[in-house]
Amino acid sequence: MLAGKDVIGSAQTGTGKTAAFSLPILQRLGTHGPIRCLVLEPTRELALQVEESFKEYSKYTDLRTTVIYGGVGYGKQREDLARGMDILVATPGASSTSWSRARSSSTRSRPSCSTRWTACSTWVSSPT
Repeated sequence: MLAGKDVIGSAQTGTGKTAAFSLPILQRLGTHGPIRCLVLEPTRELALQVEESFKEYSKYTDLRTTVIYGGVGYGKQREDLARGMDILVATPGASSTSWSRARSSSTRSRPSCSTRWTACSTWVSSPT
């Protein structure tokens, strides 16, 4: 991850997969800027867990993380995106429009890297 290479791994629940991809991303992001990382999770529950982990790991930085998913009002989610986020954690259905809008306002282009695959995969677009 730190070298900007794609990584695919598999491990049981509770072994630190989220930390394995989020900590290198936080290190590479450095400081606050436009959305530079998209983490797609297959379920709302996983998206909320990953958002919580990113917030915990980055609490002593100025990096901002938010989560978006369907089935709820989008008011807070839109407000978060308007305030400016570095990391967007989302479910696939809820992310496409928000990610497109956020990326169109950013001049930076970032490659993607896959960090974890399950029946529904987690996909991460991370900084170069």
